Amino acid sequence: PETQYDDWGRAVYLSNDDTMSLSSAQRVIYAIDRFLPLPAAHIRPHELLNYFSFDTVPVAEGYDFSVHGEIAPDSREAGIYTLGLAVKGRPVDKASRRNAAITLVIDRSGSMVSSGYVDVTRTAAKGFIDLLQIDDGVGVTSFATSASDDFPATTPASVREIDAAADRNAARIAVDGLSFGGNTAMGQGLQTAADQLASSTNAKHVVLMSDGYDNGTPDARTVAGWLPADVDVHTLAMGTLSDEVLLEDIADATGGRYLFMPTIDDLYLLVNVLREEITGDGLVVNTRHTASESRVAAHVEEEANEATFLVSFDDSKVTWTDGAPEGRAVAVRLRAPNGVLLHPNEPTVRRVEGPGYVAFRVPEPIPGQWYVEVTTDRRTHTDYTVGVFVKSPIR
Repeated sequence: PETQYDDWGRAVYLSNDDTMSLSSAQRVIYAIDRFLPLPAAHIRPHELLNYFSFDTVPVAEGYDFSVHGEIAPDSREAGIYTLGLAVKGRPVDKASRRNAAITLVIDRSGSMVSSGYVDVTRTAAKGFIDLLQIDDGVGVTSFATSASDDFPATTPASVREIDAAADRNAARIAVDGLSFGGNTAMGQGLQTAADQLASSTNAKHVVLMSDGYDNGTPDARTVAGWLPADVDVHTLAMGTLSDEVLLEDIADATGGRYLFMPTIDDLYLLVNVLREEITGDGLVVNTRHTASESRVAAHVEEEANEATFLVSFDDSKVTWTDGAPEGRAVAVRLRAPNGVLLHPNEPTVRRVEGPGYVAFRVPEPIPGQWYVEVTTDRRTHTDYTVGVFVKSPIR
């Protein structure tokens, strides 16, 4: 009866599940895999639920989002109900996507060296830069005992809008040029990033990666409170020695996304999630795999107008080859749903590569099951991560 829910709402819980669900699931899985203590208070069921798929309804024409609700009685206590609301955003196609201005803020303190994070962090940052689109803005800042504007290092500070491959290359060179060692002036790094973004008219994003505790002036929490409302700060807590509470608070305060990296093996997975968050491209596959010879399947929907296949290697010295694999040169090929292997130099496909990664951007992909095939002649297995993104009006 209608009166059954009259007083429902006496206890209301508000949660930013989109920001927290992945991190919460990672914490639980990390503890289970390593037989660590897992207090009941650390398990938040609504966030774990949001980690998995759920039903949504189409967005009606003229609206920005849809809401699908389901309610069910508690199986253990009479009069208690659980309400689930699944929110789906308005589909945005490739043509209507607003370009982004993105500043990477990289922790280059001494602990990044002692933790063994330097090489993989460089590779993840360069792969992220290489997939930015024409007219996106890119900047690189970093911090140790003090912060620096590493790219484009203009006066006044700014990001550089990408007009050609040379702009991405220059940003990648800046990442390679970072010197690690010193303290953790996180607040200065965040302020330098905000200065870069101030004059941009694109959607503004900061990607902050850190493995330590802020010990500089001004402090990062204070700087986050100063930021303009149109700057989203996405934070990545690298390892168990990072200041998870601070990084989560910064993301929550600025409308960004917080992610926790249990081990360095998870970095590529998390950067792929942030790329989806910022660009709006659908992340249809995000998985780790091992090869001397293996393949990863990815379903590309009929409505997709572009698919990007990114392969990142744990060994940052691995390179891609279009020939037979040899030593650290690894072959990565794409097999289309019709069974045909794409030629490595297919003129319609944009390929980008660097030490530790290779990516293929395929326009108007054939719908169906694609395969990323990885082959190496190395005696030891090669660990890698595959991220597959699609641009589609239904996402």
